[in-house]
Amino acid sequence: MPVENTKSSSASTSQPARGKSQGNPANYEGDRDSERDAPNASKSQDNNQRDREEAEGQRNTQAQGRKDNGREADTRGQTDTQRGSRRNTKGQSDGEDQSDSDGVLVKLGVDHREVRGLFSDYETLVRDEASASDRRSCAEHIFSTLMMHAAIEEEIFYPAMRKIARDPQQIMVMAEAEVEHATVKDLIAQLQNMDPEEALYDARVKVLGEYVAHHVREEESDMFQMAEESDLDLEELGERVQARKEELMESTTQEGAH
Repeated sequence: MPVENTKSSSASTSQPARGKSQGNPANYEGDRDSERDAPNASKSQDNNQRDREEAEGQRNTQAQGRKDNGREADTRGQTDTQRGSRRNTKGQSDGEDQSDSDGVLVKLGVDHREVRGLFSDYETLVRDEASASDRRSCAEHIFSTLMMHAAIEEEIFYPAMRKIARDPQQIMVMAEAEVEHATVKDLIAQLQNMDPEEALYDARVKVLGEYVAHHVREEESDMFQMAEESDLDLEELGERVQARKEELMESTTQEGAH
């Protein structure tokens, strides 16, 4: 009897050992699978990280490009403003009216602003549904001012500018200005033969204003720069322009009196 108890005890103690040995191979296989998957998971994380870094880099590059474009635009705007400021103040003393300045570019610029103001006045009359006579009076003021300004430029300023035009681009600038003057005169002639009551009258005045604005922008950006960079005596040209303007104004006044 004691011998049987010993065998039973021995058998019972050996069974758990067999159970443990049977469970381990599966666990070890799962561990090996996890170890094989670990490099792939790590590689996927690395790829995701690189993708995020590349996307962030692209966003930063685009943002920097927008900043650079904005700074470039601001710089161009500041340069244009400074150039315009130099033209408006050239030859002026404190408290002196711009029309009394000796610089020809300042005098022509004053005329440009006067015309722009007249077109703005006409637009106001149209919005307010002003009478035909009021619109006609404003339009005739625009026409006479433009014709006088064109005559002064063609007699004094443009001939001086043609003398300093050297390269093909500068020659083309002068040629385009003359063609644009001819177009303005043609539009004015059409309007003078129309009645303000006609349907297209206000539209033609508006088109004339837009065309003149385009001409002024090109003249002040291209031709004025040519003059500033040349050896022209801008003060002497300004004196001639002022004298001719006074002559034309006096002539217009006398014609109106008759």
